[in-house]
Amino acid sequence: ATGNVFLNDPNEKRFIKGGFGEIWEKKDSAVISEKPYAVKAMSNDSIYFAADKIITYQKQDSANPLKKISFLRAFKKARVFKSNAQARADSISFNETDGILHLNKKPILWSGEKQVTGDKIEVYFNTEKENIDSLKVIGNAFAISKSDSLNMKDEFDQVKGKLMTVIYVDNDIKTAKVIGNAQ
Repeated sequence: ATGNVFLNDPNEKRFIKGGFGEIWEKKDSAVISEKPYAVKAMSNDSIYFAADKIITYQKQDSANPLKKISFLRAFKKARVFKSNAQARADSISFNETDGILHLNKKPILWSGEKQVTGDKIEVYFNTEKENIDSLKVIGNAFAISKSDSLNMKDEFDQVKGKLMTVIYVDNDIKTAKVIGNAQ
């Protein structure tokens, strides 16, 4: 379809809009391009995706053949927005069923005044509470945040290493654990 393409999936609480779309019903998949964006609705918040191309598809769950696993992939200049976190990467892959978001190739994630980068970032969602539970930064992990300093200077706290786990509490980054060459 060409023009104002709108793909609505009420079972996944997701819709995608764009200028061009192709849908394959037998493969349970679709590709949307020309300024596409997707919205995954949640009870308290939503996740917005934007990229040059968005692909969505479903696969049979190997553990339960009656269940399907839903995926959303965004390619080239991919961006994701949520109320407490924003990110960009060359590509984004989201397993909507188990709540794992993969940021690949030069990912950057911002949460409040904190920034996290690395070779790859995995964002883990608590699917029941529909919020970010933790991050895993794989390779060249780096985090920076503005210091809680009493003086008014621009001072920053930084940490880097090979692998980093970032824990969220109440929708905010609370701790960052670094493994391997921590600095």
